[in-house]
Amino acid sequence: MQEQPIDAEDAQLMGSFETDKKRNGSFTEKHGLLQRLFYIAILAAISIAIYSFVAITPSLSSEASDANFSGTYKDPNHPEGYRVITLSGLEATVKGVDNKDDVEEWTASGTVEGNEIQVDFTPKGGPVISGQYTVDGILFEDGNLWSRTNSNDSNMGVFKVGTVETVRGVDAEMDGAEDGSNGVGRSVQSLEFGKAALGAEDLMRQKAHGTCVHAPEKDEPLRWGCGYKKADQIACFNRHYAEYMGYWTGETTFLQDESEASGEITFYDVITGKPLFVAPRGRTWDEFVDESKAHGWPSFRNEEVVAENVRVLKNGEAVSVDGTHLGHNLPDWKGDRYCINLVSVAGRPMPGQEL
Repeated sequence: MQEQPIDAEDAQLMGSFETDKKRNGSFTEKHGLLQRLFYIAILAAISIAIYSFVAITPSLSSEASDANFSGTYKDPNHPEGYRVITLSGLEATVKGVDNKDDVEEWTASGTVEGNEIQVDFTPKGGPVISGQYTVDGILFEDGNLWSRTNSNDSNMGVFKVGTVETVRGVDAEMDGAEDGSNGVGRSVQSLEFGKAALGAEDLMRQKAHGTCVHAPEKDEPLRWGCGYKKADQIACFNRHYAEYMGYWTGETTFLQDESEASGEITFYDVITGKPLFVAPRGRTWDEFVDESKAHGWPSFRNEEVVAENVRVLKNGEAVSVDGTHLGHNLPDWKGDRYCINLVSVAGRPMPGQEL
C-alpha cells in the first residue's frame, strides 16, 4: 500500500503534538522531582525532631528524677535503720543500715526512669525490685513503702543542745546572732550549739559570686591543703554535688595536721570565716574520725553545729546563713548527721578573731 504524502497542515499539527508531548513530559519529570524533594524535607524534619526529643529527654528525666528520689527514707521493715538515695544523672546509689547496731552502711545501685526507680539489692541478699514515686515516698512492687523523712524532724533520737527552733530571717544580717557577730570573735563557750534551724530557699539566691557574697579569700592558703578551685566550685556554684568520697583523707593533710591532741577543732566558713562546726564535742576524736571515714565525708552531730550560722533547707541541703553550700543533713538512727564537704569549712577566721 502506497503512503499518502503529508500536506503542510498535517505536518504543522503533528509538530504541535510533539511539542506538547515534550512539554508534558518535562512537566511530569519536574513535578516528580519536586515531590521527591518535598518528601525528603519532611523525613529530615521528622528525624531532627526525633533526635532533639531523644537528646533532651534524658536531661529532663534526670532533673525530674533528682527532685523526686534524692533524699532520706524510712523503711518500715527496718524501723531502726534508714535509707539514703543520691543520683548522678539517671544512676542511683542507695545506702543504708538495717539496725541501729550496724557499724557500716550497705550500698546498692539502681536506675531511674521518670517516676520509677529500680534498685538491685542482690549485694545484700535481696531482689532487683522496682518502685514508684508517690507523694508519701517510694512504693515498691512488693507493697513496701519507703516514707520520705524530713531531715529537720526531731523524732529520730536527736540530741539537742540549745536547739534553735525558728529561723530569725532569710538574710545573713537578720539570720545571725542578735549581736550581729555570728560567732566571729567570740569564745566557744558563748556560741549557740544545737540542731540547725530550717532555712529559707532565699538563702541560696544568686549573689555577687554564685550563691556566695564573694569568692574564697586568696590571701592565705585554705586549711589542710584544700584546693581553692574545688572550694570555689562546691561552695558557691553548686547545690547537689560534693568533693569525691574520701577526698578529706586522701588529698588533704587533715589527719596529719589534727589529732586527739588538737582538742575541739573549729571549722570556719570558707567564704566568710564564720565558725560553722566545732568537733569533736560530746564524743572522742576517734569516734568523730571513724564515723567520718565510714561515710566518706566529715560528719557532724547536732552538738557540734554552731546553730546560729548553719541552716538546713527543706530538701536536706546544709548551707551557711550567707549562702555557702556545705553538704547535706542525712539523719540516721542516732539523729541528725551533717555530711559536710571539707573544702566548704576549710576557711580561716579574720586575723585576731580566732575562737
